[in-house]
Amino acid sequence: MLRDDSDILVPVLFKPAVSTPGGGILSTLPENTYGIASGTSMATPHLAGISALLLQAKGKNIAKQLRNLFETTATPIAISRDEGAPRHTLAQAGAGLVNVANILNYETVLTPGELLLNDTANWKSSHTIYIKNTGKAVKEYTITHVPAQTVLTYDAATSQVNEYPVPTEDTAVTVRFSLSKATVLPGTTLPILVHIAAPASPNAALLPIFSGHIEVSTAGETLRASYLGAGKPLKANKVIDDTDWAIGVPFPLLLDGAGNIQEVPTNYTLVDGDYPLFFYRLLFGSPMYTIDLVSADATLPKSANSKAKRGFLGDWLSGAIGTWFPSLPSRAGSYAKVATIGRLFSYANEIRNDNYDYPYWSVDLLAGGTFANGTAVPLGSYKVLARFLRVAGDVANQEDYESWLSPIVNIVAP
Repeated sequence: MLRDDSDILVPVLFKPAVSTPGGGILSTLPENTYGIASGTSMATPHLAGISALLLQAKGKNIAKQLRNLFETTATPIAISRDEGAPRHTLAQAGAGLVNVANILNYETVLTPGELLLNDTANWKSSHTIYIKNTGKAVKEYTITHVPAQTVLTYDAATSQVNEYPVPTEDTAVTVRFSLSKATVLPGTTLPILVHIAAPASPNAALLPIFSGHIEVSTAGETLRASYLGAGKPLKANKVIDDTDWAIGVPFPLLLDGAGNIQEVPTNYTLVDGDYPLFFYRLLFGSPMYTIDLVSADATLPKSANSKAKRGFLGDWLSGAIGTWFPSLPSRAGSYAKVATIGRLFSYANEIRNDNYDYPYWSVDLLAGGTFANGTAVPLGSYKVLARFLRVAGDVANQEDYESWLSPIVNIVAP
C-alpha cells in the first residue's frame, strides 16, 4: 500500500517492524565511563550492529532484503513467560525479537514480511506469500495461523488513548490458505494464497487492532509473515480532543497576551507579546490541518458526523495561502467553497498527543502581524478557524474535517 504525500509515493509499513533488546543494557557512556541504560538509544544500536554483521556475512547485496529478513525470522514476543501465553500485539512488539542466527542459518526465504490489512472500510483480505527454498534438498512446509492479542486502543469513558497495559478482547481474524501443507523443490518458489477476514468486534468504537502471524514451518525452520489491521474505519475516528481531561479545561482554546483563556471578544495590538496563542490536543493524527482568519460573524453549525464542531461558509477567497500547502485542490470539492480572509498556518501529518511529554500542541498566532504569505493583517474583527483533516479523508471535502471556531479576535492599533 502506498500513501501519496505531495506527489511522493511513500510505502506504508509496520511501526514498529521488529524489536531488539533495549532495557537494562550495559553500554559505554560519555567521559570514558560505562553503565546500564534503557530506551531506543540502546535498541537502535543493537539493530545497527546486527545489520553490519549480516552485511559482512552475506554481502552488501542483502541490504534491501534486511527488513523482510528481520521480520520473517524474528522470534514472537509473548505477554508473559507462562507456557501458552498469547503473543503481544504487533502494534507494540512488531514481528518479534530479531534473531540473527535464524537469518544466517535458514535456507527458506519468505516474502513479504508484512500483510497490511488496512481498516474495516478499506479491508484487504486477499494476500499472497511466497516460500522460496534456497537449500539443496526438497522441503515439506506446514502453513498455520497464530493470532496475537487484539487490543482496544481507546477508553470509552474518557475518549482518550488507552495506556499500558492496554485492554484486550477475545476476537481474532479468520484465515484461510490455498494450501496448508506444501512441498517445495530446491531453488524454487511456491506462492500461497492467504484470505484474511475481519471479525465483528463488540468494541469497534474503541478502535481494536488485530494482528498476528502466518507461520511457515519446515524441519528446523519457522518463518512468519506478520499482519496488522484496524477494526474500525480510521476516517470515523475523532481527531480533536474537546474534553477537559488533560488540563481541566476543554480544548481547543486561545490564550490572550496575559496568558488567560479567551472566552469573550478580546483586543490584541500584536506588539510586545500581545497576540493570541492557539492550544489544541489531538486524539488521533491528522494528515493536514490549517488555521485561517474568518469574519467575526462566522458560525459553525454542528455536523451529524462528529461531536467536534464543523461546517463552513460561503465561497473561497484566494489570498494568503499557507506555506506547507501553497495550493489546495482545484478539482470540484466542498473545501474549495470556504470563505476565509487569510491563511495563518498550515501543517502536514500532525501526530496525536500523548499523556506525558506532549499533552497538547500550541501555535503562536499573529505574532508577526502577518498572514502566512507575509502580507499584513488589517485592523479589524475576526475569528480563528482551525480545521483538521481526518485520516483517509479527502483534502477537498469539508465534511472530512473536524473544525473549531474561536471567540472574536479584535486587531487594534497599539
